[in-house]
Amino acid sequence: GPVAKNVTVRIEAELAEGKTVGLHNYAVAFSNVFGASEGLLNLRVGGFTHGEWLSISDQKRAFSPHFDLFEISSSGGAGEDAYKVAGAEPAVELYGYRGLLTYNVGASNGKSATDVNSDLNYWSAARLYLANAGPFAGSSISGSYVAGTDSKNSALATMQKNSFRRYLVSGGLRYGGLDLAGTLVNGTDDYWDLKTGKVNDFGGGFVQALFTATDKFTPGMIFQRSWSDDAKIEKHHLLTGGNYYMRQNQFISVYYDHDLHATDATHPVRLHAFVVQYRAMF
Repeated sequence: GPVAKNVTVRIEAELAEGKTVGLHNYAVAFSNVFGASEGLLNLRVGGFTHGEWLSISDQKRAFSPHFDLFEISSSGGAGEDAYKVAGAEPAVELYGYRGLLTYNVGASNGKSATDVNSDLNYWSAARLYLANAGPFAGSSISGSYVAGTDSKNSALATMQKNSFRRYLVSGGLRYGGLDLAGTLVNGTDDYWDLKTGKVNDFGGGFVQALFTATDKFTPGMIFQRSWSDDAKIEKHHLLTGGNYYMRQNQFISVYYDHDLHATDATHPVRLHAFVVQYRAMF
């Protein structure tokens, strides 16, 4: 919350199984910098994900499983500065809003604020709200672009570098009790395996539908499909289920996640899951 005029602090701590309490998302924000008009130019510094600005982010999914396309790491996760859309990393960002439009531009040093990596990650995004009142209030469309460099082996003579790019288009439609949102993603890694110079192009999309049937019950579904030059990261599945809210910050999720892959040499096993989960936020 606010700590002084035009200065706010946000800290989100998380306790994961088998780990100690750690900071997940955190930032110090300075509003109306350089005396700019209300909301037009703001600055934040901390550890966060640029994906917060999309019409739907990995932090706002209806059920527990991650949106797979937001979880694809640069270099297949093998780099020292592996990037993913849903990953928070030390960064600085300018952002603002005017009317129904919001924007942001940011840069990050990589996984660590003290990283000696000389190549920064950059991103920009814009979101247009379709309405701020009436039955479609909260509906929006957004677009984002990310460019960066992942690396392995810090010694200059043995360093391998992978330049990567991500293009994202998202949309969210709210009408009455219906909340429909989705994203299309396209990505390229120029040196995917950090070994042989292999290029990886991937893409796909997902859609989440949620319906507020009552104040206590929300059924929904998530469909995800992705393709890639690296078949190991392809996803194709459908999740259906419902959430029952005991309180606003406590609920039970029951869902079935069905793997839609054909059983073949590339995907010899289909993985299905039936899950009952209790979730709480404090």
